[in-house]
Amino acid sequence: EVRRVARVLRSVYAPAKLNIAALGNQVRQLHVHIIARFEDDAAWPKPVWGIGATEPYPDPAAVIARLRLAMNSA
Repeated sequence: EVRRVARVLRSVYAPAKLNIAALGNQVRQLHVHIIARFEDDAAWPKPVWGIGATEPYPDPAAVIARLRLAMNSA
């Protein structure tokens, strides 16, 4: 599943780097972060945690539809 999501993010967004981390230090369950990184992001090249303010997607429904279509094709 992680590889599938990573492939989709690479194909849809063409990031400069893809960060994949399995963490479990804040909550009991294992969870995986898959983060597409770009050289113009606010935290580049540092970790994304705690850098800058969160910004909503301009059109979240379009982002979801695009990723859903790519996931269904992957």
